[in-house]
Amino acid sequence: MTGLDIAPTLLRHARKRKCSIRPGIDYVIGDGVTLPFADGEFDLVVAFMSMMDMADQAAVLKQLARVLKRGGFLQFSILHPCFVPPTRRNIRNQLGEAVAVEVADYFDETQGRIGRWIFSAIPRKSGRG
Repeated sequence: MTGLDIAPTLLRHARKRKCSIRPGIDYVIGDGVTLPFADGEFDLVVAFMSMMDMADQAAVLKQLARVLKRGGFLQFSILHPCFVPPTRRNIRNQLGEAVAVEVADYFDETQGRIGRWIFSAIPRKSGRG
């Protein structure tokens, strides 16, 4: 089994845990657009809650098809688009308490817009880096 992630910190934590819990798993740093594997290397590829965050999903799907053996299986899961609409905000009552969520522009085309956020304000001791 091989695990791939773009985040070195997540891989470091996975490697620490694997020694005692899951021996036999290789962890590799990489991204979905340039998978560091040979053609037809895998019988099964699982992409769990990741593809919706990749800018070029068509390129990722091509890479996944490339690394799958003929007749291999791709299983993936993504957020439903209702969870990341173009417009989303909390509706608050007079006390400032969130009482509802407004979801709007759900069917608007995104024209390739991608939201971006960075954990830049997290202190190093919190596990970043």
